[in-house]
Amino acid sequence: MKYIVYEYNKLISVYDSIELALSSSTSTQRIDTQEDEIVISIQKDWRDAELKKTDYISTIPDYSNRSDYLDYRQALRDWPSTDNFPLIRPTL
Repeated sequence: MKYIVYEYNKLISVYDSIELALSSSTSTQRIDTQEDEIVISIQKDWRDAELKKTDYISTIPDYSNRSDYLDYRQALRDWPSTDNFPLIRPTL
């Protein structure tokens, strides 16, 4: 069984034991589940929100750090097919 710690639909961590999950934070909600689909769903929702939040950057040719954002957006799109998915999020 996996124990998922999240806050406002943002995945914080996934633990194998309830003791680690409970000791991680007092301000988060906890779900226990045997289904990886919940973790995948939370992470895909986060990824989709990140892509939506940065959509406008791809249309502005002189945006500061535009190439970094384009690389980040590509990493977000590729993330589900990597070994890091769903536990390690891409970073900018």
